[in-house]
This record gives sequence, structure tokens and C-alpha cells, in this order.
Amino acid sequence: MIKEYDEKTEGIIRSGKYLIIPEIIVGKDVVFKASCIATSGISCSGKVNALFDLIVFGDIRAQEMEVKGRLVCTGECKVQNTIIVQNDIWAEELFADYIETHDSIVAQNIDAKNINSEGSILIGKTLAIEELASSSRSILCGETAYGAGKVSANVVITGEPLDLDDGVDAVTSPNVYFHTENPMSETYIEDFKSLSKEYKEKNDFKGYIDALIESSCDQRKNTRLKKYAQVLAALPAQESVIRNQCRDVSLLLWMCDIEKSGLFIDWDIVTQWEKCLADLFTRLARNQSPTDGETCACKTDALKIGDKLIHSSNGSGVVETIGKTNTGTIVSVRFAEDGQVKKYLFPASEVHFRKICSPSNNSSTTHYRESIVCEPESYEDWLMLSSLLHEHGKDLAPELSLTIFTLLSSCFGLKAKFVTDRFREKGWVPYAE
Repeated sequence: MIKEYDEKTEGIIRSGKYLIIPEIIVGKDVVFKASCIATSGISCSGKVNALFDLIVFGDIRAQEMEVKGRLVCTGECKVQNTIIVQNDIWAEELFADYIETHDSIVAQNIDAKNINSEGSILIGKTLAIEELASSSRSILCGETAYGAGKVSANVVITGEPLDLDDGVDAVTSPNVYFHTENPMSETYIEDFKSLSKEYKEKNDFKGYIDALIESSCDQRKNTRLKKYAQVLAALPAQESVIRNQCRDVSLLLWMCDIEKSGLFIDWDIVTQWEKCLADLFTRLARNQSPTDGETCACKTDALKIGDKLIHSSNGSGVVETIGKTNTGTIVSVRFAEDGQVKKYLFPASEVHFRKICSPSNNSSTTHYRESIVCEPESYEDWLMLSSLLHEHGKDLAPELSLTIFTLLSSCFGLKAKFVTDRFREKGWVPYAE
């Protein structure tokens, strides 16, 4: 029996162009007639057929699978026979006899008999191949490729030496093959430092990045460098207003990546911009004014129930009770971030608080967090920003990381808590902690 899902299916939730299916999907043959998000996995004894994009928060089990759009699986995608996808494939684990896509494949681990991809095959850990993995572009493995099969691509890169039965001879037609254990020569490092110094004195970002692109044949690296140039070009124009008008938090994620890329060592202005953006968005995420002009020192004798305070680490909160004791004043504050009420002894705790000065229009001081935006230009941009958050989130204030994650989740019409609950069921973390 074929089970079909479309906008008329009972229990379906519409979110933008996606239909959300809030239950595990079990059946023989399943057909998705619209772009769908399956929130609890798919278990199918026959064929999964998606006429548009298919996003699955969980595992996929099926005999065979065909997707006319993009396939995203946050868990293990295990198909006994064939997976055919029109656009790109993103999965944690990917297993199938035969995998074919007209775009790229990105996964942590892949185990297949045959793979045919018109785009790159990017694997975080290992590729197990029985016969042939073929890409019209590149095959990159964070660890290695192993098995009895062969690999064919313009470029094959592995973090460790190939473990295929035929060794390097199993690479049938690459222009180049190497693994990252090959160290850079001292001459290369010296040339790199000399090039950086040449452009650093004048803060010539464009000239420096153009020179890096000219000396590289790595297309993915060059694409990233071009994005660096775009971001750095946007910041000088915002330097004078970065504290009160900049609200696009994607600039901060990119600046974190630029600052930690190793390409701009000792470029003081890069460090300054990254710190300035981090300070700005941390204040906004804590619902604080981007400048100090709208807060004042917190004095015990001036505190009243209902006052809005900013704690140095817990963010914004509201005074609920004030009680006198022999040793001072006990103040209860309910914090907006988690709703918890905490008690503090004043005046000893004054140093940790600032008070929001309440103008006649209180609304101007209560929506700083909501002013932050993060609007990816494309699905590829969304994936990159999510990756940058996972990589650099541990270096940001927790409430700022959560705010960014919430904004990225909202691109799919999902609440951050819903997504994090699904992730934690699998033992994942939504961003680096």
C-alpha cells in the first residue's frame, strides 16, 4: 500500500514552502508530493519517493529511494538498493548499494558499492567503497577511504593515507592525490608570512586575498576567500556605526572564521573588528542597549519591584521581591533567558548588575534581541553559517549562540527548542559548547 503525504494529509503542519510531519513514518511505499520535513524518521519496507525537497530529523530505512529535490538526513540513511537524488545529499551516515546525485554529497561516513556524483563528495570521516566512487569534481575524506573499490575524481584528498586494497593505484584518474600528513615546506611558510606582511601595513585586504586566490588552485578555498573579501569590504563602511546600526549577526560568524583562519596573523584591525562585533551582539542578545548610555549603576537604595536589571553573566531580569535582613537586602530577580528566580544579597551584588534606565517609551529598551537578524542568501549559505556556528559557538556568549541558532532554525519555520530536543535525543549538540 502506498502512503502519500501532501497539504491535505491529516495532521500536517504547513511552514512556508515546507509541510511538517510530526510523527514517525512507517509503511511499505511512501510518496511525498510536496517539500516535507519528517521530524521523527522514516521506516519503509519499500520505496521512498519525494517529488521535491525532503528533510528528515532522524533515521531513514528503506528498500530504495528517489528524491527529485534535495535530501537532508540528520541521522543514519540506510537504503538496501539505490538512492537517486536530483540535487545535493546531506546526511550523518549514508549506506546504499548505489548512490547517484547530480550535485554534491556531504556526510560523516559513507558505505556503498557504487557512487556517482556530478558534484564533490565531502566526507567528514571515512568512505567505504566496494566497487567505484566517481565524482566529476573532488573527493575529500577527513580520515581515509578503504575497501576493495576504486575512486575517480579530478582531486582526491584524504586526511590519512588511502586504505584501499590497491593502494594509490585504486585512484583511477585524478589530476592530483595527496593526504594532509604531507607537511608544508619551510619555504612555503616563509613565503606566506612575507606575503601577509606586504599587504598588512596598508590593511589591503583585497590585494592580499586576490594574491592568495591567484596562488591557489583549490576552488573551495578560493570561494571561501572571496566571501572573506566581501565581508571585510563591508566592515570599513560600518566602522563608525558598528555599535548602533549593525544587526546582521552573520558578519560576526564570518569575522570569527576570518580571525581564526590563520591568514591574518598580527592584523590588528581584524582582531578589533571581531571583538567589536562580538561585544555588540552579546549586548543585543542579552537585551541590552548597544551602548552604555541607556543603563546606569545599580544602587540598592534606589531599587524597586519591577525594575529591569542586567546581570554581568545571566543577562536581563526583573526584580520580583525586595526584603531587608540584618546583613543587607535580599533581592529576587527573575531572568528572561530561562525564567529562573535567583536571590542576591545587596549591596554586595551591586557590582554585578546594571539598571536599565526607563524612558517614557519602555518599548525602546525591551526589543534589542529581536533586532538581530541572520538571513542566509541561499541554502548553501545557511549550511555554511550553521557550520560556522558549530565551530565558533563555544567562543561566543551562550545566549548569543542560542540566539543565532534560533534564527537559523527559523529559516525552516522551526522553533529552536523543537530542534534542540530532537538533537539531544541523539546525543548531539546544536552548536559547539
